[in-house]
Amino acid sequence: RRAGLLARAGREEEALEVLRPLLERRPNAYDVHFLQAQILLRVARPADALRSLGVCMGRSPGPEVVLLTGIALSLAGDSNGGKRLLRAVHERFPTDRLVQLWLIACTLEDGEKESAAEYAARFLAAAAPDRVAAEIEETLADGYMPEAIRERVTRWVVSAASRHAERSKS
Repeated sequence: RRAGLLARAGREEEALEVLRPLLERRPNAYDVHFLQAQILLRVARPADALRSLGVCMGRSPGPEVVLLTGIALSLAGDSNGGKRLLRAVHERFPTDRLVQLWLIACTLEDGEKESAAEYAARFLAAAAPDRVAAEIEETLADGYMPEAIRERVTRWVVSAASRHAERSKS
């Protein structure tokens, strides 16, 4: 509990130190590994997060774990593995905006602009036209997506919204 509070306060390294003895006592503790993975993703350590997520996947591969594993794989450079897991989550939760944005990021990274456009259209279907950028920021508030990727995704989706608005006027 203390580790979660520290992490929410932006004191991630301290939070990781609090988790260390808990993991020594309970090496298979799902909740501790899941929290550690979340914190490790926030501090841009996806390879370390994958180790904790591996424990979680072995115990209970629920959608939250699959989502974070997809994100971690993508950030660790395994775009195909990340997309595979993110698409699996998307199939179960097609309106999940975080999943849509991560799929846009992964497909753009791989040059799959048509797929990125499809995910952008799904995101935009539920977005207020005048709040697209703000809704992206709110959705990505977890801190996992690096700023450069976040900016690229935001530009792509806002541009898609503009193109859609222009087509609608015609």
